[in-house]
Amino acid sequence: MALLRVNGVPVECTASEWEPVTLGEVARSFNGWPRDTGRVKKMDFRFTSGLLSLPEAVAMRGLVEGAGHVLTFEDTAGYLYTSRELAPLSATGATRSTVGARHGSACLSVAPSSVVGWNVGTQGYEGEGGTFMGWVREGAGPWRHILYAAGGPSLHVDGQRANASGGYPFAQAQDGYLVLGDMGMQGVATHFDDVVALPYSVPSAWVPHLYAWHSARGWPALPYVVAQGPRFPAQGQLMLGKAGTGRTEALLTTVGESFDFSLHGT
Repeated sequence: MALLRVNGVPVECTASEWEPVTLGEVARSFNGWPRDTGRVKKMDFRFTSGLLSLPEAVAMRGLVEGAGHVLTFEDTAGYLYTSRELAPLSATGATRSTVGARHGSACLSVAPSSVVGWNVGTQGYEGEGGTFMGWVREGAGPWRHILYAAGGPSLHVDGQRANASGGYPFAQAQDGYLVLGDMGMQGVATHFDDVVALPYSVPSAWVPHLYAWHSARGWPALPYVVAQGPRFPAQGQLMLGKAGTGRTEALLTTVGESFDFSLHGT
């Protein structure tokens, strides 16, 4: 069993500790009597990662800190705003649909030959390319899970490696922009749901875990992440992560890195 999973991805850790956090304090009244004003307790966790390759360490830091944007299309008024309240650059032919959503109660429908885009800044995160992930449906066809790591590049459909020459991806994460639409290739309305844009390239070993997680539940609103493990509730706990000090170690033929990070309970 993994000591920790973050958004479904196993995180190799060599050490862990936690501390209770009380919202309140122990104080003394005017007569000198001690008084505890604490009412609600949270738990904060501190971890030390295992030794990772440098690209893996970049991706793991981004995962822990909830880097990126999520689009769920659930909000009636602001459905085109990301979880970090980023507005689209263009929204031609894009409408909110409440019919047949993959997660939640709504999805995004983009008319044929139309696109909607956001400047999510997927380039420039420690020199890594970005990753797009989300559910795509052409017309009345089935929902498919698309994952495209621009830094690879690598394309996965329903968790399996695929050939991009077949018309994928319908959504792109490149040059710092996330663009959704059929790009004029299919001639039918394309639907999107639970779209995730990450400013780092995910390792190929993560893909099965990401697909399984994203199939079972919607993505948490970044920067918040869901932590799972022996010290967390069975359904996981919503946390806010912060990566700390990193340590680089020279190996025989390469360089590895480990780092400390914290997960703060909500």
